[in-house]
Amino acid sequence: MFFNKAEYLDKVRGAWLGKTAGGTLGAPFECTLHGRGMHQVEFYLQKDLKTNPVPNDDLDLQLVWLCAAERHGIYQLTPQLLGEYWINHIIGPWNEYAVCRQNIANGFTPPLSGILNNPKWGSSNGAWIRSEIWALLFPGHPEETVKFAWMDSCADHFGEGIYAEVFTCAVESAAFVESEVPRLIEIGLSFIPRECQTAALIRVAVQAWEKGHSLAEAREQVVSANTLGWFQAPGNLAFMVLGLLFGQGDQGKTLCNAVNCGDDTDCTAATAGAIFGIIHGAAALPAEWIEPLGETIVTCSENPFGLGRGVPHTITELTERTWRLAQEARINNRHLAEIGNGTTVVSSEEMAKLVADSPHFVCGLSSLRLVQALPFGELTVEYSRIPEVEEGEIFLLRAGVQNTLCGGSTGTVQLTWRLPETWSVSPQSAQVMILPAWESETDFSMTVGRFTSPVEYLTLEIRVPGRHDVNIRQIPFQHKNAVRSFSAYPPFRDHWKFFDFYKR
Repeated sequence: MFFNKAEYLDKVRGAWLGKTAGGTLGAPFECTLHGRGMHQVEFYLQKDLKTNPVPNDDLDLQLVWLCAAERHGIYQLTPQLLGEYWINHIIGPWNEYAVCRQNIANGFTPPLSGILNNPKWGSSNGAWIRSEIWALLFPGHPEETVKFAWMDSCADHFGEGIYAEVFTCAVESAAFVESEVPRLIEIGLSFIPRECQTAALIRVAVQAWEKGHSLAEAREQVVSANTLGWFQAPGNLAFMVLGLLFGQGDQGKTLCNAVNCGDDTDCTAATAGAIFGIIHGAAALPAEWIEPLGETIVTCSENPFGLGRGVPHTITELTERTWRLAQEARINNRHLAEIGNGTTVVSSEEMAKLVADSPHFVCGLSSLRLVQALPFGELTVEYSRIPEVEEGEIFLLRAGVQNTLCGGSTGTVQLTWRLPETWSVSPQSAQVMILPAWESETDFSMTVGRFTSPVEYLTLEIRVPGRHDVNIRQIPFQHKNAVRSFSAYPPFRDHWKFFDFYKR
């Protein structure tokens, strides 16, 4: 597989332009609370754009991930590292964003931050709306980009919320080489579990379109089949798909269809716009939809201080920095398609491989895993369930150590618990093998004692043979009902005014 650089850059620019166009169009209708009917939008409602798009968190978080990848290297990113960037640079106060930040502050790092205290928003829209940055780095390689989809989405989502970003990442990566929307949807579905709600509602949307139903009829079928309700990823992804299918290759129709289906309209239209932009490229986007927005990037939900070079200020700068990061990815992974001067070449075998044989392994990764760095590797603690407990409960967990270095320490590692007075564990101490690039684990049964604060931090000592120092790690448990989750937007009629107030 080989990509012509000019074509690649045109598609990257098209993705970012399409993203801002859809987000701007859908912003005034986002999660309208006055009824759940369809909208009748035909163009931007904002009269004073003056070549500035409306700020959108869909894009903001991706700018933070861009800066993280530039500083550390794309293949050095981990869920825990992105979590550190989250708590330091993402200030958006809404729903799963706030839950994620509070969980990380309490020591529940990703992926635990996505499942704890998050029953209402763990399957909502905050993750799949920020998938473009990963897909644009790995054009034509959906199997590679979905690894980063999981790494990203597990910070503030679990289950359906993760499947949603896996789907959009796969579609967007494949859109560099496949232009037929039904085929792209097939590719995206092949990467997620067939029985999940996200896949089920997308299939409802596709089947309604195939049968020749109207947009309104197709939308109603999605609503009727949706068991998770409004403002959740599965239904909104289906609306995004309807926007693309009924758009018939027209950008205006695509964006308006997505918005007119309702619910989280800035998200559905922004992602539909990004996919449309990848398929067609920036040069093919109609001026009437692009020129009112200009080049400027306007942000609303990030703290840019300390972000290396800082966030890009224009679409051109964002496109150039995306390109440089894509080049770095190719230096570290020689299996990726080359991008350079020459004619784009994609073989029929490579096109066939865009469809996964089975759901990607990332869809089966646990959200109950705590990972903490050690000098020579990692400590992992696998909770048997969400670590929200009360006194007297028996709680099972599995702890392990992995040597992530090439060579280094071998032998056994001693794991010893040092617990508060009313807590107990069996066994209190255990040994695990430590071998290069190999993880060894052992099980513990914890009897929950009295809490002295909403979160109790249990001490685990890790002793390595041949070393005299002791590594101490704190393993958190949360008292049941000690933390109240967000259940709705803050009581502000105008969300953008709230953003401005929060930033001040």
